[in-house]
Amino acid sequence: MLKSSLLGSTILAGMVVFSGAASAGSVGAGSSMFVKMGGTFRHHLAMQSQDIREGYTRGYALNVDEAELKISASNKSDNGIKYGITVELNVNTTDTKAADEVYAYLKGDFGQVVMGDQDDVTDKMAIGGHKVLVGRAGFDGDVADYFNFGSGGTIDGPGVDETSDATKISYFSPRVNGFQFGVSHTPDDGASGSSFGEKDNDGDYENIWGVGGNYSGKFSGMKVKLSATYEFGESESKTGAKTEGDLSTISIGGSVTSNGFGFAAGFADFGDKGQSNSNIALGENSGSHWSVGASYANGPYAISAGYFASEKTQPSGSGSDTTVDIISLDGQYKVAPGYTVAASINFVEAKNINGTSAEVDNEGTVVILSNIFKF
Repeated sequence: MLKSSLLGSTILAGMVVFSGAASAGSVGAGSSMFVKMGGTFRHHLAMQSQDIREGYTRGYALNVDEAELKISASNKSDNGIKYGITVELNVNTTDTKAADEVYAYLKGDFGQVVMGDQDDVTDKMAIGGHKVLVGRAGFDGDVADYFNFGSGGTIDGPGVDETSDATKISYFSPRVNGFQFGVSHTPDDGASGSSFGEKDNDGDYENIWGVGGNYSGKFSGMKVKLSATYEFGESESKTGAKTEGDLSTISIGGSVTSNGFGFAAGFADFGDKGQSNSNIALGENSGSHWSVGASYANGPYAISAGYFASEKTQPSGSGSDTTVDIISLDGQYKVAPGYTVAASINFVEAKNINGTSAEVDNEGTVVILSNIFKF
């Protein structure tokens, strides 16, 4: 941890000194690559009112939601292959890891290969209603930071991938007649960076494959995108025995944008992911979600509305299904280059949040006002 902190501090200090003579966002040429620097800072004022207020009794919070420094280096070989690396350093005072995503890539006529700690193709390709939402993207933003969704396995957002930034290798094909496919392989979703040799019985997933295909085309001024993804892998039980449901997640979605208007929708199903054989026999599954979104942008202004719904079946004897419904209204205004203000209001209803026969429901409203800086 000390070594990582010292390394991160050294890189930061060196980049700050070096960037003093360079324009924002562009550092200059290194010994073998062109280096660029950027970053993100988000500050929230969040207010919430909900029925289950334990842990949320103050009713409001100030939060540095994200603080990140991104350093990229790239070049092009004599035979036309582009290559580079990206390092996203966490600089929030609450971050416990030195870096977020760290990866390298090779890109050419053959497509693109991405190596390192980066999201897999299912995350990159999947489309849901949140893809057209503005500001902090409503139900895909920070609602779960301020709302009590309980302990019953509630699905509180539109994600589809399991591996996140675990170390992997991915391939994206060239786009041909609008079509593209991709595949990712992650040995262990609990292993990142130098965490080599993760055990096979630590409760993670292993031998994970993500596959996806998408289409992008234009028709009469409308841009149309379609996607389908599938992520699968083997369960790792903590005893070494195979007692959990394997990873098996599918998603489909699409979007249409034209003249400032946008519309998107998506669906994902998680099958029996992570469930014990005994609970599977009692009818439990890991649930599914669907979402829709619509937006309009005109100059520096943009507004959007979205709806998210999820459902998780509880085992027999644990009450009714755990469900979530979120209606999101968002707006943003670009004050100046690199500076955006945003507002999000989210109406949330969650039922049987703890997955128990004595059912507990929660209902409330979350309002988030954001200052977003990017350079």
